[in-house]
Order: sequence, then structure tokens, then C-alpha cells
Amino acid sequence: MLRAPEFAADPEKAAQVVEVLEGRDRLVAFLQGQDVPVGDVKIFIGERDLIDGLQSCSLLLTRFSTKGTDGWLGILGAMRMRYGYNKVLLKEVAQMI
Repeated sequence: MLRAPEFAADPEKAAQVVEVLEGRDRLVAFLQGQDVPVGDVKIFIGERDLIDGLQSCSLLLTRFSTKGTDGWLGILGAMRMRYGYNKVLLKEVAQMI
């Protein structure tokens, strides 16, 4: 993702994404505030939907539940990602867990 043209042209955008992922607190708080039923995929696109530092990205997000454990599974990428393909992929992987 960080090699995508929008990040290569603006290293500050890439640095912001890395800071969010390394810090985790804002990302965890964001995830906990989302109402995504198990089996559904929610798509967040850029500035209007995501937390500070990830505005230049898109996030596909789903929940999974297995053996009493619930969790999140997602794909974080450039806004030009293949949404249909990634949505199906995310659903399939969540079902395998």
C-alpha cells in the first residue's frame, strides 16, 4: 500500500498511516465504535469516514466470532483498491477463521 502513487508522492501521508498503526489506541477506539455485524463488510473511504491519519486510505472491515472469541478483520489500502474483490475476499477469510 505504501508504494501506491499517492503515498510515494507524499511521504507525509505514508508516515501518518504508520503512526496510526504503531500507536494502535486511536485505531482500537475507532474499531470499538463501529457497528458491523458478523458476516457483513463495512467500507470506509478516506476523509469522510476514517480517523485522523488514515484519511488518504480506505478500510474494509468485518467482524468474526470463533470459539467464544470475537475480533476484527480488515483490509487497509489506497482509495483506488479493488473494492468488490476485496469485499468478497474479506468475507471468505472471515468464514474460514
